[in-house]
Amino acid sequence: MDAWRQASKRVSPLLILSYALDWILLAVGAAVGYVLGELKPNKRPFALDDRSIRYPYSDGSTVPGYALVICGALAPILVILLLSLTLTPAGLPHHGSQKSRVWKHKLWELHVSWMGLALSLISTWIITNGLKNMLGKPRPDLLSRCRPDLSRVEEFIVGETGLSTDGMLVSAGICTNADVGLLDDGFRAYPSGHASLSAGGLIYLTLFLLSRFGIVTPFLIFGHSGDHQTPSQTSQTTQPAAPLDRNHDLPAPQPSTDIPPTPSLSGSHSSPSAQPLYLLLIALVPFFTAIFIGGSRWFDYRHHGIDILSGLLIGAATAIFSFFYFHAPISSGRGRAWAPRKGKGFWGVGKDEYRSGSLRNCWRSYASDRR
Repeated sequence: MDAWRQASKRVSPLLILSYALDWILLAVGAAVGYVLGELKPNKRPFALDDRSIRYPYSDGSTVPGYALVICGALAPILVILLLSLTLTPAGLPHHGSQKSRVWKHKLWELHVSWMGLALSLISTWIITNGLKNMLGKPRPDLLSRCRPDLSRVEEFIVGETGLSTDGMLVSAGICTNADVGLLDDGFRAYPSGHASLSAGGLIYLTLFLLSRFGIVTPFLIFGHSGDHQTPSQTSQTTQPAAPLDRNHDLPAPQPSTDIPPTPSLSGSHSSPSAQPLYLLLIALVPFFTAIFIGGSRWFDYRHHGIDILSGLLIGAATAIFSFFYFHAPISSGRGRAWAPRKGKGFWGVGKDEYRSGSLRNCWRSYASDRR
């Protein structure tokens, strides 16, 4: 009996409640991120002769806030919806399978993929807003927002004072701009929210596309370099695929010394092969879009280079973690989602699984799926 049939038999109110609780926690996380973003930032002292904060302020942005929401959140939601409902999961043949079972599998993949996307975006949202207001780093256009009163410099000097006010750090009290919101936002440079949020959504989408198209290049980092097959190479399988179950207690794999067969020109081979470049290009479009959105904050004078780079790294880290928290490695599981939780599901794993070593069983499941 495969993992999906086992999972369908253990559906219970507590199992449903456990996933409902997941969504509630995500909603609470989104609220926490919003509250963190509305806090008053710490205003780091700055020097009036600092050239890095003398850039002009402009009302518009190359990528405004609504465009960021569309690209970083709405677009991934719609693409995941479209591909989850139209593409048959890897290894599950169109013919000979019960139609209801195929659709249950598709809906499960959709649910899990959306949950992973939400986890990525909300985690990024919390981290970014928390750091922005905690660190209070000045933006490159701070002085044009601040409009400092140069006649009162000595009143607002902080730190060590010398014989001259040249190069001395001053507090934000020297600013005369009455627009409090605009001034406060001038101290939210690190990290870049555009860079982190776009990376959190779009890099997650890139990983989703890589898994759906069976592009196994990421095995160099996240998987295993041994024998594996892409979905296109397993289309003739007679065993229907199901969401992978990380808790199966499978026998440990034996090391193999077999040399993979050399591909034949006729196309009938079992060794790995690269997917068409156009699929790779499609999968990388979201990744490059995230880089463009982050880069736009440089020439809009909203962030320094380190702010943008840090934002991209934060978004990439949350996207990678969130995707592989809910999906098997692309090279071994072809990006399929984990199966629903075992038993009643409310606590995730049971006492027996802790005793037997869930990490060991997870590794055995990986190895068995590769063979």
